[in-house]
Amino acid sequence: MPNEAPESADNRVPHANGSGQSRWPFIVALVAGIVTALLTVSLEHSASPSFGDAGFVVMAALLPGLLGSIAIGGNAHAFSLWIAAGINCIFYPLLVWMITGISRRILRLFR
Repeated sequence: MPNEAPESADNRVPHANGSGQSRWPFIVALVAGIVTALLTVSLEHSASPSFGDAGFVVMAALLPGLLGSIAIGGNAHAFSLWIAAGINCIFYPLLVWMITGISRRILRLFR
C-alpha cells in the first residue's frame, strides 16, 4: 500500500524486550540484602569463626548495620542483631542498586 509509512526500527523490537529495562539490578540488589541480613543474624550463633580468614571481610561488610544498631540502641555492649540485619537489608540493596544503575549508564555511554 503506497500510503503507509515505513515501519521504524523501534516498532520491530520483540515483545519480551519491549517492556523497558531489565530486572537484573533489582534481583541482584534483593539477593545482596537477603544475604547480608542472614549473615548478620548468623553472628548471634557464632558462625563467624567458621568463615576462617574471610571472617574479617564478612565483619567489615556487616559493619554499617552493626553501627546503626549501636546508634539506635544507644549502647555499644548491648545491641540487637535483628536491628542490624534490618539496616543491612535496607542499606545494601540501595547500594547495589545505585552501583548497577551507574555502571549501566557508563556502559551505555561507551557503546
